[in-house]
Amino acid sequence: MADAGFNHSEAFLQWIWENLLFDFSALKTTCGKSIQIFNPGIINSSDGPDFKQASIEIDGLNWFGDVEIHTKCSHWHAHGHAKDENFNTVILHVVVDNNAKPVTTKNGHTPFTLNLAPYLSTELHLFLKSFDLPTELPCSSGLHFISEEAFYQQIEKAHNEYFEKK
Repeated sequence: MADAGFNHSEAFLQWIWENLLFDFSALKTTCGKSIQIFNPGIINSSDGPDFKQASIEIDGLNWFGDVEIHTKCSHWHAHGHAKDENFNTVILHVVVDNNAKPVTTKNGHTPFTLNLAPYLSTELHLFLKSFDLPTELPCSSGLHFISEEAFYQQIEKAHNEYFEKK
């Protein structure tokens, strides 16, 4: 998948990672090491990496730590993670960026990078593409402004008709 092909938010990518919605049977890091995911981690709703307490195996060695998710590898530096000690425990940087480059933490550690782009299924691409469709109804250009008062009168009328039928 080309870089321009993933036009979705980081939250979508987090959802994909959290639910393992990709082919994880033969994952490889950007440097060619094999990856097995035992636990993608727990989503973090606070400061720091996106997932805490992940458990993965990289080239036969078990790793326990955090996972950071970005749509572009360059977001690591743009978000200031290289200077933030909260990211020192990141073991895997997950991106959908075919130009992914290694990143480093404040303490000098280089987490492995996984480009998920080649592992996303056709079905997932189709699902995500459905979010690119226009949100307007085809006939919406013919709709005109309705006053708030008229709108609430219609709602009230619909409620009354519903309860009369019941």
